[in-house]
Amino acid sequence: MIELTDVHAGYGRIEVLRGVDLHVPRGTVTALLGPNGAGKSTLVKVLSGQLRATSGHVHLGGVHVNDAAPHDLARAGLCTIPEGRAIFPNLTVAENLRLMRGDPGIVYDRFPKLRIRRNQLAGSMSGGEQQMLAFSRALITDPAVLVIDELSMGLAPVIVAELYDVVRELADEGVTMLIVEQFAETASAVADQVVVLKHGEIADDDLATVYFGGSE
Repeated sequence: MIELTDVHAGYGRIEVLRGVDLHVPRGTVTALLGPNGAGKSTLVKVLSGQLRATSGHVHLGGVHVNDAAPHDLARAGLCTIPEGRAIFPNLTVAENLRLMRGDPGIVYDRFPKLRIRRNQLAGSMSGGEQQMLAFSRALITDPAVLVIDELSMGLAPVIVAELYDVVRELADEGVTMLIVEQFAETASAVADQVVVLKHGEIADDDLATVYFGGSE
């Protein structure tokens, strides 16, 4: 469903992605791991149309999308949950969802806490509830492909577990997902495949060696 072939990208003269090859099969969860500075967020920008690859090929559902604008990718079924949540803090939960022009009942069934908070200003909720709202704003669009950048950042383990339960449910329903994470154990528990990005390249080494610094 997502395929990157020899993708290079960066900012000006600074090359961040150096020949990335990545294949995410339809209806699966791929965890993309790597430390800060590895190029994970740059890869998300390339996939979402915010940054053009300087070379290489990006395909979505078999269609070449290198030059596609973000709104065209959204129409094609790709939705991104960016790092930092990107909700409207001065709007209520219900108003945030209404902007996405979907049925809020879909997400209230998955996140009952948001039904209770639907008339509360989004900015006054806990970090976990805000992340649920960010997740819900994506779900209400009925995406075919979901790219999530740092889902668990700054959240309590119980909230992270709840969010990843939804990730697994969505994959079982046929949604293709790329989860960008720093926390390997969390993402690996629900992923069908784990890929490590290291210095802008997909690492060929063993996961324990690259990411955990070795194994016993």
